[in-house]
Amino acid sequence: MKIAIGTNKFLGHLEMIKDLLTDLQYEIIDVNNKVPKDIFDASFEVAKLVNDHQADRGIIIDEFGNGGFMVAAKFKNNIVAQLSDEHSAHMTREHNNANIITLGAELTGDEALKAIVTRYFATEFAGGRHLVRTDMLGELLKEEQ
Repeated sequence: MKIAIGTNKFLGHLEMIKDLLTDLQYEIIDVNNKVPKDIFDASFEVAKLVNDHQADRGIIIDEFGNGGFMVAAKFKNNIVAQLSDEHSAHMTREHNNANIITLGAELTGDEALKAIVTRYFATEFAGGRHLVRTDMLGELLKEEQ
């Protein structure tokens, strides 16, 4: 599975999450390449990679998770969740099939960030009754075109 990851100035957090994902045997696409970026640019790159199916999932790290969320949610194939706890990480995968998460490095400590990411990637989409939601979202996006 390919994971796109990006940040504005939180390169240390990005490296920490990359190390975790590498240990879990995921392939990483780092849009920063050790260089800080504007949050719009980093978010756009991650969101586009996921939207265009060049990455399976994405992670965006900024101060509070808001900036990345606003950009990534604009793409039609992306289901984005702003996370600050493990339970939400589990639920957004199991029930909503989120393919991008945004994290706030100034809201959440390092150990909590690692736990959130671990839980998110350990959880599979349940489908079934939850598929109705994702199908409705797809229909809504078709209507916008």
